[in-house]
Amino acid sequence: MRFKIFKYVRLGTRARDALTMALQDKPLSVAMLAPFEQVAAYMRNEAVAVTGGLPMLLGALWNPWFACVVLMAALATIAFVLSEWYREYSMVDRYWSIQPVAMVLLVAAAAPAFHPRLLVMAVLVTMWGSRLTYNYAIKGGYVLYKGEDYRWEYVRAMIAPNSEPLWTFFNLTFVCIVQTVLLGMISALPAYEALLHLDTPFGWKDVLVSIAWLMLFTGEVVADWQMWHFQRAKRALSKKEARKTKGFYDQGLYRFSRHPNYFCEVGMWVVFSLFGLVASGEWWSSSCLGCVLLALLFNRSTDLTERISASKYPAYAEYQRTTNMFFPWFPKDYK
Repeated sequence: MRFKIFKYVRLGTRARDALTMALQDKPLSVAMLAPFEQVAAYMRNEAVAVTGGLPMLLGALWNPWFACVVLMAALATIAFVLSEWYREYSMVDRYWSIQPVAMVLLVAAAAPAFHPRLLVMAVLVTMWGSRLTYNYAIKGGYVLYKGEDYRWEYVRAMIAPNSEPLWTFFNLTFVCIVQTVLLGMISALPAYEALLHLDTPFGWKDVLVSIAWLMLFTGEVVADWQMWHFQRAKRALSKKEARKTKGFYDQGLYRFSRHPNYFCEVGMWVVFSLFGLVASGEWWSSSCLGCVLLALLFNRSTDLTERISASKYPAYAEYQRTTNMFFPWFPKDYK
């Protein structure tokens, strides 16, 4: 019995590799549906004629995109259950820096042969995830209730101030499902695009994309480090001393952008999606859709942050007038 199980595991692995090779140079949309079509065919008792039986079913189930979808479904479900149980709505934030790493590694591990582009993508996203996880941890993000994003209180007041069912629906759909799917789109889709074009050699375009990504990564590290030190110094002030300050940070990189960390964060994922375009040779692919949606999400969430800051700090309006919200540039006669 054990021998048969191992036999099917080996056959399933070969079937997965065969499926991956068969999808080479296919459009991303076709490749994404292929494992689901094989599973559906097996369930319709077409296993022998269409999928080749249990080994091919296992191959479809072990397809990296199928595995990513299962992971997303599991994470969204866990996030929803825990957030409703504890009445704390930053559960997705706690795996925000972990899920993309897991997904890119899943895709990279599915390559039938070594490819430097997938290795570089895996290394870069691991760097991003490790740093962001550490940054979130030192702020107490993984401590229950202490780590909840303060903006959810404002969001709830705007969307469902007196309706518990409406807020629960919003929590399920947007907070848990949409954000989890978005994390998969920005990470797994570009990596899967690269997996489908292993015949495209690693070249100078990949090097340029890597350099651009590292520059944005460095910018985010510096911006977060500057804000962390400012917030720590601010917390050490007495209330009387705090009233004498502006209350917000406008030096360093924040002199040229009100949110340089957000600019670098979105920029890194835009650049990351370029690996898929370099591999496919196309100027546009559905693998880029994730970073577009991420930019829209950050734009809306930053608008809320801006309104909160403007209501708390009288000098913030002048900062808004003179300094770009995202794109770094020289301020307009700001003092």
